[in-house]
Amino acid sequence: MTAASSSSSTCCCCSCRSSKSCCCCSNTDTYVEPLDSTRIHPETYDWARKMAVDALEYDDTAEDANPAGALEEILDSPDRLKDLDLDAFAVELERQVSHTHAYIDARLSVCLSH
Repeated sequence: MTAASSSSSTCCCCSCRSSKSCCCCSNTDTYVEPLDSTRIHPETYDWARKMAVDALEYDDTAEDANPAGALEEILDSPDRLKDLDLDAFAVELERQVSHTHAYIDARLSVCLSH
């Protein structure tokens, strides 16, 4: 995957909103996903980034949010994950997953009824 240009509004690889400050878009070199060297499944990379943002208590709704940068900080200092409330994080993930499943089920019902 190649890095997005600094003029794009959303990063192509980490979904941050500001490619100017994004660690994976700040240069023109080929982007290497740091999570590829972990046991984390690619489908849950966004959750890993969210976990990093939450552990560092960053505002993930800010215009200059940088989940990839938060992830890099956690990979450099994994002990910072100790501050994350895993029970609350698990509850939030479950809520999001069940909401997504409900949406998919509703869409399938509509499609199958036609």
